[in-house]
Amino acid sequence: MTLSTLSQVTKRIRQLAVQQENKILELGEQLIKLNAVASGAQFKAMVKREGVGSRKAYYLINIVERLRPHMRYRARLQKLGWTKCQLIANRVAEEEFSDLLKFAEEHSVQELKAYGRRPTQAQRRCVLLYFTPEQYRQYERALLKCGARRRGRGVSNKEAATIRMAKIVDAAG
Repeated sequence: MTLSTLSQVTKRIRQLAVQQENKILELGEQLIKLNAVASGAQFKAMVKREGVGSRKAYYLINIVERLRPHMRYRARLQKLGWTKCQLIANRVAEEEFSDLLKFAEEHSVQELKAYGRRPTQAQRRCVLLYFTPEQYRQYERALLKCGARRRGRGVSNKEAATIRMAKIVDAAG
């Protein structure tokens, strides 16, 4: 990229950053161009100077890169805003894209976050347990026997293992 092209890209980034209308995809594309030619420190300094901020810049780059195969829906994506676009971009491989896009257009960000989860947040219940160290070691051993797995210093699949424990107690009792 030539120096004049670089200045055009930074000028366009500045224009897009201050516009009231939502141009997140175009802004993300310009940020990708800038990121390709600038070092990390240069990139951060340039986007900060243009009023974007490095964190938002990297989010927008990620969104545009993930949504690139779906740019035929560009106008619809632009209307959603960057929060919904980010949620869609994170789930793009999991869902049928057109169904996910339609849902995003008709629902709130919170509903989009919960879309496709089973069970929904409203149907879940949380249990907070306080154990002594010995009680926790006993609970952890029982979890591992019922299918939970060690993960670092903790345990994963606790919920399913706890339900298995409850079924064993129900069957015995």
